[in-house]
Order: sequence, then structure tokens, then C-alpha cells
Amino acid sequence: MDSEVCFIDIEVFKRVLEENRDFSSYIIMELSKSELEAYRRCANRTQKQTRGKLADVLLDFSETIFNSDEFVLPVSQSDIGNWVDAGRESINRVLSEFAADGLIGMTGRNVKILDKRVLKMISQNG
Repeated sequence: MDSEVCFIDIEVFKRVLEENRDFSSYIIMELSKSELEAYRRCANRTQKQTRGKLADVLLDFSETIFNSDEFVLPVSQSDIGNWVDAGRESINRVLSEFAADGLIGMTGRNVKILDKRVLKMISQNG
């Protein structure tokens, strides 16, 4: 995946914000949405069990990052464990449980979400 990065001089950016109220409002709203979403994720992950946290991660990958129910895990199970405050062994066990329950299919790092409705219920209920 190719990316392009642009840098804008801070003084130019400040001037645009001062001169264009609609743009300023849009920027503030987008930053607020981003901060609220980050807070929601953090709060949810401190209140859920490993199954709910892992369901969140899989749904985030599916819906936010890859826009597909089939994807390759971009990080290791240890990394996911660090992210959701669980050990690699717990992540592996829950992934195996999800596969045995028919919620996901897994081959290596390839994941296919088979029952998104139930995965969302697990995510919501923690």
C-alpha cells in the first residue's frame, strides 16, 4: 500500500483556520470525534473480558482497517495481547474458541469472519 505525506507550514495552517470558520469547525469536530472514539475504546477495553476485547480487535480490523470480513492479521498474537492486556496464550485460546464456535475461520494469519452478528454481541457484552 502506497502512501503520500504532505507537510503544511504551521503558520499557513493557523491563518487558514482564522480565515475559514467552516474549515475550523470541521477540524474541531473531526478531532473531537477521534478523541471520543479513542476514549471509548480505552474505556471499553478496561471493562471487558478477553473474549470481548478480542472481538473488538477483530471487528476493528474488519470494519475500520480492511473494510472486509477476510483479512490477514497485521500484527502477532503477542502484539494483540499487549494491546488488550492479555497474554499470547489467552489470545490463541480465544481465537481457537471463536474458530470452534464457527465465528471465524483461521489459517495461519488469514482470518475470515463467519458470524459477525455473534461477534458483535460478544463485543457489546464483553
